[in-house]
Order: sequence, then structure tokens, then C-alpha cells
Amino acid sequence: YDIESGGLYYKIVSITDLAVYIVGGEGVYSGDIVIPDYIEYNGKVLNVTGIYEHCFENSSIESIKIGHNVKTIEDYAFHGCKKLSTISIPASVTTIIGGNSFAYCTNLKNLSFEDGIYELKFNKYSISSACFEACPIETLYLGRTIYCPFYKPFGNLSNLTKVTIGHYVTRLCSELFSEAELLSEIVIPASVICIEPYVFMNCRQLNKVVFEDGDSELLYETAPFGDCPLNTVYLGRHLVGSSAALPIFKEKPIKDLTI
Repeated sequence: YDIESGGLYYKIVSITDLAVYIVGGEGVYSGDIVIPDYIEYNGKVLNVTGIYEHCFENSSIESIKIGHNVKTIEDYAFHGCKKLSTISIPASVTTIIGGNSFAYCTNLKNLSFEDGIYELKFNKYSISSACFEACPIETLYLGRTIYCPFYKPFGNLSNLTKVTIGHYVTRLCSELFSEAELLSEIVIPASVICIEPYVFMNCRQLNKVVFEDGDSELLYETAPFGDCPLNTVYLGRHLVGSSAALPIFKEKPIKDLTI
């Protein structure tokens, strides 16, 4: 590290941009952590723009607040943080590198992505493992679009009971909520204009979906609702299937339909 400030350690990554990453390692940090937006050093204001690889790996941190200048979370940054139960990822974060950034945080139950207009991209290396592999996520707030082209970002969502999708989300990427076997209902806001294939695959208790009122058409691709036993649907706008898509409610046991 180059700088120590307030009990945290930093590495200078750009003198031109006055930017630093927080660094650490196994056993370095514990308890409640607050990553600031910036630090002051030798009369300079340095923005904290990233969390370095392995920074909090296998640490005993119990809570974390991530500063709003952090743009990147690197590989294994929070891997194995077994006491961490809640985390909120700010809108400033645009890249999560590696599939193991939060993997095996085995007490992580509440996950929130703050509202933001910029898409959050999971790096291509996420193909090796889901970013939140082995995390028992129960509640999920999605405040912006998440894009993970190679691998579903959340891994096993068998504990997930509640999902809230914010009004900055414009698309739901493939397999985003797949395997969420306890999820029973979902509200899709008018901001969402695309649902990719298999978003709700094997959500075997998902029986209610609400498409909120809106003027924009919603494009859906192959089987977004997979094996979902949908029986209650509110249709607030026009749905359009891609050329390869089957009817979106084909063979669904719908009993209550409101258009």
C-alpha cells in the first residue's frame, strides 16, 4: 500500500486522476467498514475509485458502506466474508471484475443495487463462477440494469423471496432470476423494454406477474417465464415476441387476467 488513512490502506492507481484503490488482504480488516468518497494526503484530495482484488477476502467484516466514487470492484474483493449479511452497491460502480467478487459470503441475505442510469457490467471472467455464488440472498433490490453476458450473476437463488425492480432498469438479462424457487410474484416496471431468454427459468412458485402501465412496447425473447406456474397476470402495456419466441403465456394456468 502507499497510504494509510483512518485505519484503511490505499494504493495510488493514477497520479494524473488523483485516484486510489482501497487494498488489504486476509485478516486485515474486521468489524464495520466505511469506504470514503475521497481521502486527503499531502494537501491533495484523492478519490477512492476502486476496491482492489482480495481486499476483504475471508475477513471478519460485519458491515460495509461503499463510497460513491468507487467504480470498480475487483476479483475476490469480498470472497468468503462470512459475517457480512447486507450490502448496498452504489450507482457509481460500473464494473465488477471476476466471478468471485462476493462468492461464499455465506450470510449475505440482503443485496441492493442503488438506483442509477448506468448499466452495471459483470466482467467476462464471471464465466468461471457466479459473482454471488453460495450467497443465501433473500431480498434483492435492483435499481439499475445489470448485464452479465456469459453467466448468471447471482448463482443459486433458492432462498430468494422478494425482488424489487427499480424504474431505471431497462432490460432483464438472461437467467437473471433463474432458480429462484421461492419467489411467488414480480412487478416489472414500465422502464423495462426487453426481457431476455430464461430470466425466470425454474422459478417454480412464481404465480403472479404485473407488467406496469406504460407506453413503450416490451420485447421478450425465448421462454422468459420457463416453468413458472403463472395464474395471475396484470398486463399494462403491449408485449412483443422476438421472431424465435413462443407466446409468452403459452401453457400457463392463468385464472386471473387483467388488461
